[in-house]
Amino acid sequence: MQIRARDIVLVDPKQLKRNPKNRNKHSEEQIEHLVKQFEYQGFRQPVVVSNRSGLVVAGHGRLEAALKMGAEKIPAVYQDFETEELEYAFGIADNSTADWAELDLSGINLDLPELGPDFDIDLLGIKDFSLDPSDAGPPARGDQGAALDNFLNNDMRYLQVVYPLDIYDHVVSRLDSLCEEKGFENYSHLIADLIGVNYAHPTSDK
Repeated sequence: MQIRARDIVLVDPKQLKRNPKNRNKHSEEQIEHLVKQFEYQGFRQPVVVSNRSGLVVAGHGRLEAALKMGAEKIPAVYQDFETEELEYAFGIADNSTADWAELDLSGINLDLPELGPDFDIDLLGIKDFSLDPSDAGPPARGDQGAALDNFLNNDMRYLQVVYPLDIYDHVVSRLDSLCEEKGFENYSHLIADLIGVNYAHPTSDK
């Protein structure tokens, strides 16, 4: 495998040339968010510039955010692209391959309490993300005592099912209706019944 990246250099962002064939569009909201991230993290990821054309091939959003901030210098990596096809393919793939990944939002919810109560979740860069209280562990059980807490923590497991906002209310409404139709107290009993599992643990939590 050839290593194409060279040394990182600091350049004046105003001197960098945008690529007219950049097909990744950046909203003002995204640029504002990048500015916020740079103010928190600093500028960690360099812009990639082609030695062949002199154009930016990756990092247009970072460039726009740097210009908005009035940055005098930003990191850049100048790379060799032997042909226009290689240069174009790299620019498109740099944006498109990220869409193949899937964020584990449930896992992120579990990680967040470790970061402290003052952590700004907007700095994660996840659009419309909010902390799901159901991932913080079992709720307090009041006067039911340590024995019940121990049972819930050791003998019970939590299963999270995630839905997009546009169907969430419909899913919850349908689950409520099915619970009522079948005489179940909660979703755990309903799901166990649907998959043919006998579930006898008493709990009123959905």
